[in-house]
Amino acid sequence: MKLAEILNGRRVLVTAGPTWVAVDRVRVITSISSGETGLRIARRFADQGCQVTLLMGPGRTQFAGYDSTRMSIHSYFFYDELAALIRNCLQATAYDVIVH
Repeated sequence: MKLAEILNGRRVLVTAGPTWVAVDRVRVITSISSGETGLRIARRFADQGCQVTLLMGPGRTQFAGYDSTRMSIHSYFFYDELAALIRNCLQATAYDVIVH
């Protein structure tokens, strides 16, 4: 059985990019993640016929025009926003694969 046959139609949740944690009103703790790896993973799942939800932090990665037609993309900046998105996604959908 080919990978595309196994994954076709599966629901996949991918998180990518940095997540900010506020120290005070003007400073944050973050990583220098670009989000590129997570976006590539999400694209690969979409290539295999998966229903992909991508939660993307404030990275430097640029989306292609076709990305938003192939997957559901939600942006966040802060940890609390990411946590809320994950909770909402998990309540709304049962995922077969989660890449975090």
